[in-house]
Amino acid sequence: VMNTIEQPATPIYLNTGYVVDHLTGSVGPEFSCDGIAVGRAIHTTTLLDDGRIVVIGGYNGASLNDAFSLNPGTDTATCSAVTATMATPRSQHTATPLGNGKVLVTGGWVNGTTGPTSSAELFDPATNSFAPVDNAMSEPRNTHTATLLADGRVLVAAGFGQGINASADLYNSASNSFSATGPMAQARAAHRALLLQDGRVMLTGGNSGGTGNALASTEMYDPATGQFSAGPVMNAARQWHAMAMLPDGSGRVLLAGGNNDANPHWNNQVNYLNSAEIYDPAIGQISAAPSMSTYRSMAGAASLSTGEVVLVGGYLGAANGFPGSEYYGADQTDTDKDGIGDACDVSGSPVITVADITLPETELGGTAVTDVGVQA
Repeated sequence: VMNTIEQPATPIYLNTGYVVDHLTGSVGPEFSCDGIAVGRAIHTTTLLDDGRIVVIGGYNGASLNDAFSLNPGTDTATCSAVTATMATPRSQHTATPLGNGKVLVTGGWVNGTTGPTSSAELFDPATNSFAPVDNAMSEPRNTHTATLLADGRVLVAAGFGQGINASADLYNSASNSFSATGPMAQARAAHRALLLQDGRVMLTGGNSGGTGNALASTEMYDPATGQFSAGPVMNAARQWHAMAMLPDGSGRVLLAGGNNDANPHWNNQVNYLNSAEIYDPAIGQISAAPSMSTYRSMAGAASLSTGEVVLVGGYLGAANGFPGSEYYGADQTDTDKDGIGDACDVSGSPVITVADITLPETELGGTAVTDVGVQA
């Protein structure tokens, strides 16, 4: 878990973190990347094939073009510099691991003059270097999603560019290029996306930039046809929420937290959520799930090898700071025997002060929570 911001009202950007053992609930001592990397927020963190985690870009008063890697051990992690830099500084971008070991970095916010970018780059862990993708995406975008498909292509969808858009692109690693696909049924940004077991991509919530609050709509992308179609409607409109597949083999998807403000900007939120719901692909419906113990927006969610989903940190506004972590899984009290606990348990771990937390495969950058497996 990497920290990002210590004081949201007057940001202090951090370069520290913790290693958490989800089997025991123990948290290792805080480690620091001083001398290796500056503190940052709204960056990306991606688990590499060699077990390292690469941290790319982010924001520290301005968008950054550098990267560094973390090598997690039993209770701490070591930091190493990546000497190469990106051609374009980025924050609120995506970083998606590809089947060939490289990482696709797309879009992001450059600066107040340029705004979002349509460019993309490839990070090669073997050489610790960046190289440009041969062409740009169809539109500039940040707060978008990038999802690795079963066939190795990457679906890059929506986000904020010249306004909030409904466009989408497919990245093909064989040609190192983008091509347009879709479009989506609904323009959205600050949404979430996840690859389902049947090979489709589910995109949920977000903000359309129009009147009203965040979106309750979802849609499905079918790689076989290149088309989006309407999905089931969530019980609550939500943006900046957490989304993860339950690790019970059912293919069900947990949607939790976020906020339902009209404003799509991450640091201008008021209406935080603690509600949760489950999408069941067997019946194609979304139903209410037990609420989290804590309201949280921009939280991380990871499916763990222990059979649980861990929700870590998040944001509750400048006045309220950052929540700790909690678990959702079948090892909790389960009176109806549906494989889902009746309530979300607050972990016994110490509360770690963290802000914007995302998964290695997700879209907005920030702190990472990564399940690197269990070693005997």
